[in-house]
This record gives sequence, structure tokens and C-alpha cells, in this order.
Amino acid sequence: MTSDNYYEPIDEHRYKPTTHAGGAWNTDEQHFSPLGGLVVHALDRHRAAGPDDGLVLSRISYDILGRLALDECEIVVETVRPGRTIELLEAVVRIAGRPVVRARAWFLAHLDTTAIMGGPDDRLTLPEALTPWPMSGLWPGGYIASLDVRPLAPRHSR
Repeated sequence: MTSDNYYEPIDEHRYKPTTHAGGAWNTDEQHFSPLGGLVVHALDRHRAAGPDDGLVLSRISYDILGRLALDECEIVVETVRPGRTIELLEAVVRIAGRPVVRARAWFLAHLDTTAIMGGPDDRLTLPEALTPWPMSGLWPGGYIASLDVRPLAPRHSR
């Protein structure tokens, strides 16, 4: 049986990537997108262990420090700057004991912004009404093959 997950948990902080996390340029490496999502999951778990203070993720930045081997990874999260209205967390991803990604995430107090919201009221086209684009015809890797891409406009040839 094949898993549809990008990662399988090993323990509270360690994860094993599945073939779906494989990169497009090198299938022996992880594509960053699923790993970036796993980092957000680790940040959410860290915050859920504390009190519900109503802070929401406002900004996240990632520094990729090295090769993302398609191997077990460990994610350690720490609170760098605690606070009631603003908080900074940092997550470090290690593969084979070496830091490969460092992410910093700011959480801010949730405020009602409906008085200043804008933008069109137009709804996006439903995915079912769009034609799929099989990207795996251009790029290899498990991550690319796992995507269901449906562009709003036809692709332009080069």
C-alpha cells in the first residue's frame, strides 16, 4: 500500500519523507514545498501546546541552508520572543544532524479588518471547470507528480 502523505511521522519531532516529497531537479532530494508545509505544521503544534491566545500566523520566512536529502528530518521549534500581542517562533530542520532550513514565524493578535477590506467580489473558477495540466510531463519527482494543477489560462509555448 502506498501512502498519499508527503511525510510519515517517526516521533514528535522526526519525519520520514515519502516518494511524494521528491524534488523536480533531483529525485534524491526533497522539493521544498512539502517541507515548508511540514515546518508550518510543526509551528502550529508548538503553539497548540500553549494557551489559546488568539495570535495568528502573520509572516513566515525560510532560509534554505543546504541540500534537502530525501531522508529523515527533525524539526525543532522554539519561542524566540513570547508576547501577548506579538510572538516570534523559530523552527530548524535538520537532516543527518545538519541544519538545512531555518524558518522564522511572526504571530500577531487577530484584529477585525472588515472596515478596510477591498478587492473584487468575483469568485474564482471552480477547479472542476478547468483543464488539468500534467506537469510531470516536463519535470520528474514525486512532488510534481502529486500535484493537480489547473491553470486559469492556457500555457504559452516558448
